[in-house]
This record gives sequence, structure tokens and C-alpha cells, in this order.
Amino acid sequence: TTSYDTTYFNIKNEPIEVSVKSTNKFLNGKETAPDNVNVIGGKTGTTNAAGHCLVLLSKDKTGAPYISIVLRAESSDALYAQMIDLLEEIGK
Repeated sequence: TTSYDTTYFNIKNEPIEVSVKSTNKFLNGKETAPDNVNVIGGKTGTTNAAGHCLVLLSKDKTGAPYISIVLRAESSDALYAQMIDLLEEIGK
């Protein structure tokens, strides 16, 4: 999903509404998976120690599932370039 809306309650039992948007560029339409690969979902993450990271669940043209992981990319652009390289291998 590209976003998720939820409500939680603070210590005073007051409702707090939150909208969380996906930072996964394959899910929010800013990147496109190679032909014959369908990205199902994934998790992004960035810290100083780990760099830019991305884990994806995808399926090839036969429906076989794949988990692809890129860790310690130097930038968001490098992260997605490396992930596209991995996904291209799945689509062959």
C-alpha cells in the first residue's frame, strides 16, 4: 500500500490520527520494476550505520516469489539502481 491511515489514543485517551506514507519508490510510483517482475511489498530503512537499505518481496512471470535485499547503499539513487539490477536477474 502507498499509505496507511490509523488512529491511536494517547495517555489521556485522546484520539491521535496519523497518516504514514510509503518511502518505497516501487510502491509509490517513483520507480518501475523491470518487465516480468511484480513488486508485492517491502521495507525501506536508512541509518548512519547501515546506510540506505531495501528489502523487497516480488514475483517473476511464473508467480515464483523472491526476496531481494540491498544493504549499505551510499544514496537513495544507488539503492534503487542496485535493486533494479537484482530485479532484472529475476525477470530473465
